[in-house]
Amino acid sequence: MGEQDQLRELAGELARMLGGRFARLTPLSADEVLAQLKELAPEALFATMLGERPVTCPDLRDISRCCQAAGQLCVVDVTRTGPWGCAAIGLGAQVAIAALDGVGTLVAGARELVSDEQDDAPSSGRGQRQGGVPSTERDRRHRKGRRCAQSPSSRAEDSALYSHVGSWMSQLPELSEVDTGELAETLRLRERDWRLASDAAQVVAAYLRCHPHVAEVRYPGLTGDASFAVAARTLHGGFGPVVDWREHAERHRWHRITCDPRDAREQVLSLERSLG
Repeated sequence: MGEQDQLRELAGELARMLGGRFARLTPLSADEVLAQLKELAPEALFATMLGERPVTCPDLRDISRCCQAAGQLCVVDVTRTGPWGCAAIGLGAQVAIAALDGVGTLVAGARELVSDEQDDAPSSGRGQRQGGVPSTERDRRHRKGRRCAQSPSSRAEDSALYSHVGSWMSQLPELSEVDTGELAETLRLRERDWRLASDAAQVVAAYLRCHPHVAEVRYPGLTGDASFAVAARTLHGGFGPVVDWREHAERHRWHRITCDPRDAREQVLSLERSLG
């Protein structure tokens, strides 16, 4: 198998993680991809996983239902979670993107973006099992629900938009001159770090919640957090590395720590020294 075929196979694996049908690894930056998408589908709704301050987890199922009702494209940036942390397309998005620092961007699409002609032909980064079967039964149920919820005219309009976006995705420049094995290992380590950093953040958030100087803590992994229930059904392998808090002395100001894969005790001790 050639290097380009290996990259396409890797893209397909990432598409499956996201619950998508196909994906492309492109040398374009995430900003460039988003700019093209906004020009292509100006009415699209763009969501960013764990991108708010204070941190919260968006309800992608609810967002995608609203987009469906309005005939909008739902695009989700999963750079903070990675494909392993949030199956955005499986939750209803049509497009998911993730910046791969120093390499390019992953762009993944849902089944409805693939035309019948594309589906019958060999495709770059096709997220499927052998024999061309869609990646999950859940995706089939998802598509059936979408069709049942829309009128024929709405489905026709959506079909034209999806076809347009799918065609755009198929024409994105492909990543090349990259060591696939090295890239796959880098992504594997990022997935590991997501889990370890999420574990550390859980400990840090619990520590901050009990600290006498801290007035409020926001972390999706705390059971009392406003977005805990949504995060529990949206995120995989942890609740992310970002914890926000504000102190009694500065209630107007949110502080943030982005935890890393190190031992949580080290990160708590560092916070303890700064909080006093």
